[in-house]
Amino acid sequence: MFKNLPLKDVLELFRYSDGDLYWRVPKQGRKIHSPIRCRNSRGYVTVVINGRHWSAHRFVWNIHHGEIPDDLEVDHKNRTKHDNRIANLRLLTRSKNLHNVPAKRGNKGGCVGVNWVKRGGYWQATICVNYKQKYLGSSANYFEACCLRKSEEANIYKEMGL
Repeated sequence: MFKNLPLKDVLELFRYSDGDLYWRVPKQGRKIHSPIRCRNSRGYVTVVINGRHWSAHRFVWNIHHGEIPDDLEVDHKNRTKHDNRIANLRLLTRSKNLHNVPAKRGNKGGCVGVNWVKRGGYWQATICVNYKQKYLGSSANYFEACCLRKSEEANIYKEMGL
């Protein structure tokens, strides 16, 4: 899948300043002195070039660090999808990027990877590592189950050097 616009094109089209991209080239509907703030339905700042939608955070990374390898993704560390400051962006594999997601709607407690097992009446902690589900333990106490999950997350991030 082609995910990169050539760096020379990115530098010709955009200017970066304080977390925002600005158009360098005026065209109908483009204002070159105001930041690009158009968001898609998922909350990411996007731009349209020749009829194709592009994520602005990928261009910000591209401007600062060059092209993005095909096996990596640009992640927002603080989960704020429109915060495109370079300090908030990092490259991760898809698997590692999925660790930085909020709890799903149906999650009763709010801690990612900790779920209530109704049949047994306990909280179970799990984590997905390299696309494999890993059982971490269970507890009648929600806080203890969250601690199991957070402890394992910290170990994984430490191994990754994050």
